Amino acid sequence: IKVYRRLLASDPSSPTVRWQLASTLTEQKQFDAALAELKQIRLRAGDPNQIQYMLGGPRLLIAQKRGKEAIPLLTQMVRDNPKEDEIRYVLAQA
Repeated sequence: IKVYRRLLASDPSSPTVRWQLASTLTEQKQFDAALAELKQIRLRAGDPNQIQYMLGGPRLLIAQKRGKEAIPLLTQMVRDNPKEDEIRYVLAQA
């Protein structure tokens, strides 16, 4: 975790490093910290190719049986990315 945080200090916009950090935090059951990192990915995402990164937070919420919290995020993502079927799929799971 310390290594990822150091890497983010030098490049805070790296979705790959944030994703790896969030994955590590999830494995260690630090769900709130993982969600915070996934939120940062979503807030910084501007590239439609980052949809998978952006879906990390909602998927984690759904896995934690907190799907109702994911619905507003996913609904906004559908509005912002109407051609992305993957978002609709995740929304249906919420």
